[in-house]
Amino acid sequence: TVIFGSDSWKNDNISLQLNKQAKIESEKNKAVLQTVIETVLLCGRQEIALGGDRHSGRLTLEEPAKNDGNFRALLHYRAREGDQILAEHIKMSGGNALYTSPTIQNELIAIIGKQIQDGIVKAVNKSGFFSVLADGTTDGTQIEHFSLCVRYVEHETMNINEDFLTFVPVSDLSGSGLAETLKNRACSTWFRP
Repeated sequence: TVIFGSDSWKNDNISLQLNKQAKIESEKNKAVLQTVIETVLLCGRQEIALGGDRHSGRLTLEEPAKNDGNFRALLHYRAREGDQILAEHIKMSGGNALYTSPTIQNELIAIIGKQIQDGIVKAVNKSGFFSVLADGTTDGTQIEHFSLCVRYVEHETMNINEDFLTFVPVSDLSGSGLAETLKNRACSTWFRP
């Protein structure tokens, strides 16, 4: 019984150590992801493109031979100038666990964009008065799109705001088709009637 109890204690101790290590790793990964998100937000706020000549592949702390984009350059800078958790992550992580690939960048942009859009819609619904602005344009693939913006009175400040919401592909270019697209996409999707 004493030996079994001793083994049980060792197993519990190992389990606790593994849990502690997993928690430490989780906190480090959260910190790295927070840095990546803040960098994407900075680029967006400053209207700076993320990509460059080579904006994928392994991220290292060495100066790249070619322009690897603003996003990666900002991460290099942060790591070299004192973000120890990011620097350690860049050195130690596998290439598939850096959170810096173009796919991850696009996913973060989509999530951030959705949060911004939701905030605008919430403000519009709170104001009660709004107008939808739509302008058509054709993209490089010859597909017609509406750019949808909304103008509304901000409830607290009484300021008039005009914000971009999204691009919507349009298949029916007739007046009724455009009106239907606008009604279905903007009015019924986001704003209460």
